[in-house]
Amino acid sequence: MSKEKYGRSKKLSNTVVSRSFIILMVIGLLAGCEKSGNVAMLSEDKSLTIAYFSADMFRDRYKNVIEQKFPKLSLSIVPITDILEQSEQSEDQSAKNSVDIIYVPSENMKQFIDNGQIIDLDPLIKSSSLDVSLYEPEIIDYSRNFGNGKLYGIPTSLLGKVLVYNKEVFDANRINYPNDGMDWDDLLSLAQQFPENGLVIDYLLPSEIIWEIGRIRGLKAYQTNPEQISVMGLQWEEIWKLLAEPMKSGTVSFDNRPFFEGKAAMAIMNGKHERDIEANEKWATVTMPIDPNQPEVTTHSYIDGFYAISSSSKSVEESFELLKFLLSPELSRLEEASMQQAIPVLKKETRSKAVQSMLKLKPVFYEALPFEFNKFGESTMNKIVIEDIPVDQALGELQDQLDQWLLNKNR
Repeated sequence: MSKEKYGRSKKLSNTVVSRSFIILMVIGLLAGCEKSGNVAMLSEDKSLTIAYFSADMFRDRYKNVIEQKFPKLSLSIVPITDILEQSEQSEDQSAKNSVDIIYVPSENMKQFIDNGQIIDLDPLIKSSSLDVSLYEPEIIDYSRNFGNGKLYGIPTSLLGKVLVYNKEVFDANRINYPNDGMDWDDLLSLAQQFPENGLVIDYLLPSEIIWEIGRIRGLKAYQTNPEQISVMGLQWEEIWKLLAEPMKSGTVSFDNRPFFEGKAAMAIMNGKHERDIEANEKWATVTMPIDPNQPEVTTHSYIDGFYAISSSSKSVEESFELLKFLLSPELSRLEEASMQQAIPVLKKETRSKAVQSMLKLKPVFYEALPFEFNKFGESTMNKIVIEDIPVDQALGELQDQLDQWLLNKNR
C-alpha cells in the first residue's frame, strides 16, 4: 500500500471567509441596542482585563466589534499562560496580576474551579436578564459537570465530529446503512463490507483511534501513579490489527477526498463541513463510535474553552455584562459565519443533520495521553501498514521508544 493511499491526511484547506461585511452587519445590529443593560453599565470609562490565548488571537476572533459596542471601555488582553502559572505562585503575586474575565481551556476548567480562581455564575444569572434556556441544553449540562451542577463558565461553541455516509454508495452495494450507537468494531467491520473506500477518516490519527479502543477495552497504555507504560501483549496486538488490516486493504484510509468525490461510503468529519453535509441530499449522519459501557457519552465532542469571571476581579458586575455580550446572538452570528467549524452554544430553530447527531451524545472529558504516544504511535502504524513489520515486533519497538521517553522525562 502506498504512502499516498495510507493518507498523509491531506486536509481540505479551511475556507477563508470574508469577515468585513459580517462585522459591519453585526455593528449595525448593535447600534439599535444602545439602551440595553450592558451598554448602560459599560458606557462610562471602565477598564477590564481578559485572559485569552493571546491578544492577537482575541483581536482576530472579535475584530473591532467590542470597541464599537463599548467605545469607552478600556480592554486589556493578557495571555492565559500568565494565569496558568499563577497556580504555582503565592497569593500576593496573583493579586498583582488580577484579571476580570478568563477564557479557561477545557483541560484546565476543573483545576480553576478547585483552586477557587473563578466564581459560580448562577447567582449572577438569576439576578440578570441572561436566559440560559436560550443555549443548547446539552452544552450547558456539560459545562455544569465541571462544577458538580454549578455553572462556573459558559462556552461560545462546541467542536465535534460526526459519521457521515453516502446513501447512494450503500444502495449500490446493497449494504444496510450505519446506525447510531455503533462502536469501533461495528464501524470497521461495516467498512470492510465494501471493496474499497468503505471509510475515510479525517481529523483523527490512527494512533488516536488505537488508544481510544484500548481505553474502551479497559487497557491502560499509561498510568501516572506509579508512572508505567504498557503497549504490548495480545490484547494490544488485536487492536492494532483491527485498524491496520483494513488500512492495508484500502477499505479504510485517512484521506477524505474519495468521499467528496462520491467514491467512499462513509467519512468522519468535523463541524467545519456542517453546511456541506446539510446541502447534500445523498449524505446522512449518525453518531460517532461509542463506548458500549457508556453508550450515552462521547469523547468526540469537546469545548475549546469557557468564559468565566475571575475570583480576583474588582469589577464583577461589569465583567458579567461583558461576558453576556460575548455570549450574545450578535457575536454568535459573527462566530458562526467566520469559524465554520463549531456548533454555536445558542439554539437554532432547526438543527442540522450534523448537529442532531453530535448532540445525541453527551460530551465527556478524558485526559489525553502525552503527545509522544501519538508521535511514536504514528511511526508504529507506518511500520505495520507500509513496511509490513509484524505487529508484535512493531509494538515491542514502540514500548522501547516510550520507555526511553519516560526515562528521559524523569531525569
